[in-house]
Formats: sequence, structure tokens, C-alpha cells
Amino acid sequence: MLIRVVWAAAFLIAVVAGIAEYLVPPAAASWLAALSWTAAGAVAVGGLAFGARRVEGSQARRAWGTLALAAGCWLAGEVAYDIYLVIGQVPPVPSPADVPWVLCGAVCIAGLHRFAPFGREIRDGRTATALDAVALYTIVGVLGAIVFYGRAEASHVGLLSKITAIAYAALFSCVAVAFGQAIFRRRALSRHPKLLALGAGVVLEAVAFVLWAPRLLAGDYVIGRYASDGCWTAGMLCLGLAGVLAARGRLLEAPDEADLRRRAALPTAAFALSLVLLPVLLLTNADVSVRLILQGGIIVAGGCFVARLKLLAHTEREADTKARAARDELDRFFALSSEMLAVIGFDGHLKRVNPAVERESGHTAGELASRPIGDFVHAEDGAKVAIAFADLLAGIQSVTFDARLRTRDGRYMPLRMSATS
Repeated sequence: MLIRVVWAAAFLIAVVAGIAEYLVPPAAASWLAALSWTAAGAVAVGGLAFGARRVEGSQARRAWGTLALAAGCWLAGEVAYDIYLVIGQVPPVPSPADVPWVLCGAVCIAGLHRFAPFGREIRDGRTATALDAVALYTIVGVLGAIVFYGRAEASHVGLLSKITAIAYAALFSCVAVAFGQAIFRRRALSRHPKLLALGAGVVLEAVAFVLWAPRLLAGDYVIGRYASDGCWTAGMLCLGLAGVLAARGRLLEAPDEADLRRRAALPTAAFALSLVLLPVLLLTNADVSVRLILQGGIIVAGGCFVARLKLLAHTEREADTKARAARDELDRFFALSSEMLAVIGFDGHLKRVNPAVERESGHTAGELASRPIGDFVHAEDGAKVAIAFADLLAGIQSVTFDARLRTRDGRYMPLRMSATS
């Protein structure tokens, strides 16, 4: 109960301080913003950790736990930022606080990928997903660099500050794209309204950095003046709320074939966009550096797609080899078994029989396949066969019944039949 009260108090402090920073002079705004960001970070850590402990399913717990770790990185960066304020210094860009903040983005991407996993049971799942991710994030990062390149070139701030501003905007844009990729790959996730809070959190963080980067490059960023400050607070609060809401229910189901087909759609669309953008840059005489950045991204993403195609071709060959081996093994089993074996379709016709059936019944395989199995069964046993078929159609895995099979010379041979679906 006490923990819940502390969490709610931190939530309230973050909201009040986040609003108040826009109403006071810049000197006080710095302290209120730091208080708001620190409290919001604590809310995110507490809420996500709570969700990781309570959510159903080991995969879901790992996903929310990874997000809790990302929020912890954010909080560590904010504490480092607060130390600068306490000792009376303006935090430089970059500073030691940027290390855990960058880690926050990277860990958050890893956590979001856990919401749409393809485990070892899915053929080529993990490797193909990793290649798709590298291609997608490369293109997103390149597009982010292109968007801010002109501002960075005209900026008078230091080179490291320029790199930091662009890197943050690109990284947290990738975080937002990772959430979209998880939802797009696994449509089942979109049926969970509680994930709206998670999506709002990651999108707000991305928006905050996209809004902050131009101000940093222009050298006129002042705490308490721009919307980015409020977005950082609101984003962390949404992440904490998402963790609390996720404490009940199962979010992750096994991927289906539709999920597997969709997993490359977003990376492919991003790659196509970059290919369309390249001639546009050439026609508009864009800066050579901009074109080189885009070409580099296209080469990396294209390499990922080529590797993925080779992987799929390799796994298809392996699958065909295993399928042929399984068919050959089944053929040998059918041919050599002394037991009477047959494959019957749900239409009641024999699809395949082994030599033992032909030998004992006197009928050829063609004769047995030409008529329903009921024509070869004693009239008094027809009801048993019909009941067995009905049970198999109803989902029963295996049925056993006694019936008499008519041989070629007109005799009836008593058999105990076992059928499985």
C-alpha cells in the first residue's frame, strides 16, 4: 500500500512540476523541470517493474522487464543531470548523463522487440527479424540525419553537440518505429487498449527529442519554454501507467503465418522510400554529403535484404530435404510393415494402403480406392464406421472399433481398427 502511495505521489509531483516550469522564470524552471523529469522517471521504473512482476507469461514478463530496465537507464541519466544542477553547473552536451539516456533508447528497442518475438520454433525467425530490424533502423536513422543535416551544418555549436542532437532524434525515432513494428507484425497486440499508453509514451519521447534537436542546434534552448520538456515528462508517465495497466492479462500469443508474412513489410516500405528519395536528392542538387549518407544507408539495408533472401533460400532447401526424408521414411514404413495400414480421407475413400492390406483382403490398391470404405465393411458394422468418422471430425484424436472387412472372395475378415486424425 505504501509503495502505491509513493508511486501516486511521484506521479502527481511530476505533473505539477511539469506544469509549473512553464510559469516561472528560467532559473526556477530548471529546478522544476529536473524535479518533474526525475519524478516521472521514478514513476516509469516503478510502473514497468510492477507490470513485469504481475503480467502473465514469461515472454511478456521479459518484455516489460526490459522496458523497466530502459526506464532505469533514463532515471540514472536524470540523476546525473540533477547532480550538475546541485553543484551549480549547466550540463554540457554531451555529458555523462547522455550515456544512460542513449542506453535507454537502445534497451527500449530491445524490449519492444520482445512484444513480437519469433522464437527458435519459427524457422529462420530470429535471424530474419534481426536483419529486418537492422535494415529498418538504418533507414530511419539515415532519414533523421538527412532531416537535420542542413540545421547542423549551419549551427555554431560544437561538433559533438551536433552529433548528439541528431543521434538522439534518430535513436528515439527508432524507438517509436520499433513500437509500430511490433504492432504491425503482431496484429493481436493492437487488440490490447492498455498498450495505447505504451505507444503514447514512446511516441512522446521521440517527439520530445525531435523538437529538442533543432533548438539545441540553434543554440537557443531554454528550459521551460518549449514543448519538448513537457513531452519528456508525459512520455515517462505514460510508460509507468502502461506498466501498471499491463499487470493483468496475457499480451503475447504464438505468432501465426500472417504475422510471419507481415514482419518484413515495414522494413521493405522504408527501403522503398529511401530508393525513391535518392533520385529526388539528385534532381534537387542536394548536398553531396546528404546523398552519401542516404547511399550508405541504402547499401547497408540492401545488404540486409540480400542476406535475408539467402537465409530464406537456405531454410527452404533444408525444409525440402527434411520433407523428402520424412516421405521416404513413411514409404519404407508402409512397404515393410506386416500390419495392415491405410490412409483414409474424410470423404470415406482410401487414399493409400500398404501391401499387407492388399495381401490380406485380396483387393488391389486401385480397387480399394475406387469406392468408399463403407462398401467393404459388413452392413451391420456400417454404423460403427460412421460413428468413428464423426468422432474424428469432432476433434477426438484416436478411436478404436471392431468391424468386418469383405475380402475379394466374399468372406468377411474380423478386424480391430484403430484410427487417428
